[in-house]
Amino acid sequence: MKTSMKKLILLTLLIASAVACRDEDVIRVPEFQRAPNYRMVIDPVQSFFNLSALNTTKIVYDLFSENYNDFTTIEVIARYQKAGNPPCDQFGCLGPVIIKTYTGAQLAASQGVLRGEEMTAQQVLAAFGLTASDVGGGDQFLFTNKVTMTDGRVYPSTVPGGGTNVPTIFGQAGASYTATFNVAIGCPYVVSELVGMYDVVVDAFGASFVDEVEVVSGPGANQFTVKNILGNNQDFVCTVNPANGAVSSTRQQTWSPVAVGYPASYGAGFIQATATNGSSVYTCAGQVNLKLTYSVDIGTFANIWDYKLLKQ
Repeated sequence: MKTSMKKLILLTLLIASAVACRDEDVIRVPEFQRAPNYRMVIDPVQSFFNLSALNTTKIVYDLFSENYNDFTTIEVIARYQKAGNPPCDQFGCLGPVIIKTYTGAQLAASQGVLRGEEMTAQQVLAAFGLTASDVGGGDQFLFTNKVTMTDGRVYPSTVPGGGTNVPTIFGQAGASYTATFNVAIGCPYVVSELVGMYDVVVDAFGASFVDEVEVVSGPGANQFTVKNILGNNQDFVCTVNPANGAVSSTRQQTWSPVAVGYPASYGAGFIQATATNGSSVYTCAGQVNLKLTYSVDIGTFANIWDYKLLKQ
């Protein structure tokens, strides 16, 4: 009996020792770290800088966060993209510069909700050393929200491979992190400001035989017509998105290939401003900026061609 009891005690000690040794070798999972919950909601009515009122125009937005106690700072950083310049990733932008900074204490004091925040055009222009005369319709400010956490993590930050460390918390429906947003320089679409005579200041394709054209309203709602657009006695109808001044059109016959030196086999000539080309109208500045695709009966010419009008 005593011998059995000794064996049992020895076996128990051996098992306890083995468990203790294995416990030292266990890889412990680090404590889960929360990513930043940060959302910026921009007022759709005040979401662009009005070209005709750059001294007073502003954007208005609300900020929301559910884990604001985990934040040290939020930096709102901008780059300036001049219309027509190369993309920012090809050195076509000024900046980046910090426009505004929010602290974790500010968010904590408001329990994670800041409403009616403002950013004026003057404030943004000054940050880049620009004046109202330096910018024009179609220019953009490209913003990034950069959050620094109390544990030192930064969102977004570059990771190996050139991406960022926020692939799953933005860019999705119901996203919890507003990483980027854009603010354009434009103006409300006002039909009465649009109609009139215009000078043709850019005709990159070279199919036009006129130096001036008339722009009239219609035929439909949010549409305008460029009369005799290329001097071939044919009109061109465009549709405007009044919310942002974006212009698009169907493919329409407007020019004569033979008149500009192409063979008769080319047939009729057409132009189109597709929605993806980036055509726009700025009625307050008297600008119509069309990005056109040119084609003929037997095919389409490569590239997108600028056609620009300025009101007389």
